[in-house]
Amino acid sequence: MTDSTDKEPIKFDLSPDLISTDIIDYSTASVGKIYTTGTSALSAKAYDLDPMGLLSFMSKLRHRSINMGWTNIMMIPENAYMTSEEEKTEDIF
Repeated sequence: MTDSTDKEPIKFDLSPDLISTDIIDYSTASVGKIYTTGTSALSAKAYDLDPMGLLSFMSKLRHRSINMGWTNIMMIPENAYMTSEEEKTEDIF
């Protein structure tokens, strides 16, 4: 029988992507897939800050945020001085 204190601790976090409510074990391949999906390019051509391409970029970013479960971090406060109980937010998309 092995003492549990001899084992290296598993690196984990609560699910930052909100795809799962389980704890994410960063030593698994599935987390690598989540990371790769979340950080991959939105399109083959990088957004060059041209105003004409902003709508397309925002649409792709919105799609990624929905797929990755990031919609809650895409909400911005209407008034930064309000308390969290009274705070109203607006979807940046």
